[in-house]
Amino acid sequence: MKKILLILGLLMLIGCTSADQKKKKEHYLIKGMNYSKSGNYTKAIDEYKEFYEIDKKDPVLLRELGLAYAQLGDYEAAEKYYLEALKLDPKDQITLSNTAILSYKMGKLERSQYYLSQISSDSIDFKIYLLKGYIAYDENKYEEAYLNFTKVLNLIDIEDYTFVGKYVEILQKTNRTNEIYPFIYRVYEVKKNDPDAVITYSRFLIDVFSDYDGAFKALKTYIAREKNNRVILELAKRSFEVGKINDTELYLKLLTDAYKYDLDVLNLKKEIAAHNNKPKDVEKYQKIIEKVSDLDSEEYQN
Repeated sequence: MKKILLILGLLMLIGCTSADQKKKKEHYLIKGMNYSKSGNYTKAIDEYKEFYEIDKKDPVLLRELGLAYAQLGDYEAAEKYYLEALKLDPKDQITLSNTAILSYKMGKLERSQYYLSQISSDSIDFKIYLLKGYIAYDENKYEEAYLNFTKVLNLIDIEDYTFVGKYVEILQKTNRTNEIYPFIYRVYEVKKNDPDAVITYSRFLIDVFSDYDGAFKALKTYIAREKNNRVILELAKRSFEVGKINDTELYLKLLTDAYKYDLDVLNLKKEIAAHNNKPKDVEKYQKIIEKVSDLDSEEYQN
């Protein structure tokens, strides 16, 4: 009888311990996921590691650990946990998707394609179409890249300028130049309060359509709302390209002191001096450029 009571007591104790551990793991996992959602991946990892100390064989935990490390740019650690998760659950579609994307970012193209082949058709989302598009682009399969990219146009964050640049190139390579302007105008309309988007839009207008007037209008419209050194400098550079020297000099005067020794500014001033046939000024700016370049080199080395 005593033995039976002892066994029952042990079973109850084990049951309580197991239930406590389950609660702790859920607590750490939920806290970690909440930190991840808010972008605090370091704290998320701290919570996940507490879970990991209790149970190293939970595929969901391992997947979330991998994702957090990937967001922090530690791809090797991310890969380690993704692969551990796949050993436990080789068919988990989320982990397969994440591993395929990570492998591509690490330059492991064949491995990325392998994991892509393991993803079921009903689990393919915009991230996978995007990945397939990037792989096709890298392999110069522009038609295939176009077909994949068009499936994500309404879903992708168009502040991703890598995508924007590649998609425009694909439209050129596949003779769909009529689709370029509507696309880049859409990017501009959505992000016209972002100086990077305005500069990108103006460059596309000039580089693809030679539309300097449209580019100047976009840049000037932004400057009228907000003085931004990069946008002003872009306007100065483009004005110089079309021979508007006086305009270029006026725009350079709008720059703040923070850009006084910017190499692009100094080079532009040197070119203006050369255009105006002022050799002494050319020599002056060349000396400043050399000094600034030397300082930048020393900072880089240090």
